[in-house]
Amino acid sequence: MGWDGDGGYSQPVYSRGGATGKGGVQAVFGGHLPSSWGSRAGPSQPRHLSRFEDERLEDREVRQSSRGSQNEWHNSASSVGTLSQNNHVFTRSAGPSQTKFSDSGEMIKLAAMCLVYDATLRYGGVHAYTFQVLDGELGPADGCGFTFDTLLRRRSMREMRAVFVNKKGYICLRSGADVSRLPIRLPQLKANMELLVKVDLDRLIARFEVRSPANVSLGAGQADLSQFAEHGKPLSGFFIAVVTSDVTVSLH
Repeated sequence: MGWDGDGGYSQPVYSRGGATGKGGVQAVFGGHLPSSWGSRAGPSQPRHLSRFEDERLEDREVRQSSRGSQNEWHNSASSVGTLSQNNHVFTRSAGPSQTKFSDSGEMIKLAAMCLVYDATLRYGGVHAYTFQVLDGELGPADGCGFTFDTLLRRRSMREMRAVFVNKKGYICLRSGADVSRLPIRLPQLKANMELLVKVDLDRLIARFEVRSPANVSLGAGQADLSQFAEHGKPLSGFFIAVVTSDVTVSLH
């Protein structure tokens, strides 16, 4: 997505709004990936997730919301696209794109990037999301995941800390300008396919699973989130998606 440098884009388009207050494949945290802003991620220490941890995350009771609300897009998404009446469906109209040429002479399309996110800040416990592409397709710089923060707000990529799946299906970890990519590749999301995201903010595990339109698991992977822990403080954050193309996506 835009936060891992795999696709070109121009300046971000942020949604307005300030702070508001089984096919399980075990992932190994390792490797590095250049970020969109020219910095390179440093080396990371491998960390295997045991089968016990995978089952523990799967069996834990899911707390859908820290405040009892359901998953839905924040109202600010309506400033960068069309939001359904129940706030579950967002349609992005990308508009015209710009082009530039790389140093090697290759033509690159630059699409405006917009960030849309869940309406509720989550803190502690386990939280599950279902993200689906209803129409269109994700752009080269698109993807979705969970960003760690203490407020619902927009941040530049240089300030963001997140775990996410990019357009190519790789699970990545972003900490500011540094991006690490796990050696796990899930199927790319296409129309009517679902991405299930489960984040355990207590035990510091995130799990991603791609399911077919027939609700068949096509692949899954998980990541260790311990690098985001802050001296024993409980983690908090929210679901976020980056979209650059003409696409309709839902959040439940």
